[in-house]
Amino acid sequence: MEDILRTTGKLFKLVKTQNEVDRFLKLNKKNIKLVLRKLKVDDNLTFGEKLQIENALALLKSYNIQIQRKIIHGSGVRSTSSSSKRILWKQISSAFQSRIITASIVNISHTDTKLFLNECSKLLKIRFKNILRKLQSFKVNLKLCCLFELPSTGEEEIKQFGTVNKEVLSSSNVSRILQELQAILLTKLEEFEHRGSGWRYLGISHLIVSINKYSPINGATYVSLPSWLSGKGIVNIKNNDSRCFAWCILAHLFPVQNDCENVNSYPQNIHDFLNFKNIEFPVALTSISKFEKQNPNISINVFGIDNKSKCIIGPYYHTKIVKEKHINLLYLISKYQKNGHYCLITDLSKLVKEHVTKSKSSFFVCELCLNHFSSEKKYQTHRENCLLFSPVKVTTPSESDSV
Repeated sequence: MEDILRTTGKLFKLVKTQNEVDRFLKLNKKNIKLVLRKLKVDDNLTFGEKLQIENALALLKSYNIQIQRKIIHGSGVRSTSSSSKRILWKQISSAFQSRIITASIVNISHTDTKLFLNECSKLLKIRFKNILRKLQSFKVNLKLCCLFELPSTGEEEIKQFGTVNKEVLSSSNVSRILQELQAILLTKLEEFEHRGSGWRYLGISHLIVSINKYSPINGATYVSLPSWLSGKGIVNIKNNDSRCFAWCILAHLFPVQNDCENVNSYPQNIHDFLNFKNIEFPVALTSISKFEKQNPNISINVFGIDNKSKCIIGPYYHTKIVKEKHINLLYLISKYQKNGHYCLITDLSKLVKEHVTKSKSSFFVCELCLNHFSSEKKYQTHRENCLLFSPVKVTTPSESDSV
């Protein structure tokens, strides 16, 4: 396959007449069929081989589009300057079952990388919103493909600069996500050009867009408490939206004696009391530190449960500084890990004690490591030492980061 790409790339540069354009298109059509045949025939392709095939198809199809966008001028071929299209979307076959769309945005006439990516972002914003109307969520990664030359040998090669997968939800700020992805691509390109590789930038070829299926664990559905946690100082609000995190905070700030699991028992105008600017619902564990910065009188810890041993574990998240309004949350995951859910812990010591001892004596729990003590003096001595170290942290499953 590398030989096909190398030969096709050389021929692409040599095309000068309409007859040569026609011959090139005919040859490249065969090359695309050869690559597609490998994709369909070989069921044992590795992940890396599948990526190579997708990259090859994107490059070969970009050659076709770029040549077809040229016109005859005298006996030669020149680029069309009057064309209204400076980029062109071309969908390509995918090697992955989880892939929704693999496409190439082919550069027709852009010479400035930032302007090219700006125009790609406008196109992608429309495409993303159309997908979100049907699927509610997906993951996307981008690969910027640029042509470079090694001056010492005259060798030319397409170099790729990619992003990791980025989750896009129906509640996401699509424009901001595209800005972040664009910044990553430009940074990687700039770093490559300035690290003394010897390669000289020639121009933009295309942008590969990979859109994948994504089913995030989120807080859109209420998760009931396990029976062993019933009546143990936990408020489990029965929300039917993705805002269980916000409802827990409001339940702490505006406690009620009756019907405490009812969403309607708390203020409904969430944003009048809490600052969620640029924080998406469902709130990810990784977004809690941002929430704390934007709500400076609130601090948060998040704990989990181990159903097998019937005990409290964590913290999944631990605040750096305990504030005036300190809140402990419990993180639940549904039976089949399809949904995550926050609950409010009203008394952590009581919750932990229930599963440690039946004694009615004093009980103190360290929120950093969940060790417990029968005397306040021992607890304070331990806490002074424990503060010198990072909290004991339990890592949640990768797909349960948003709840």
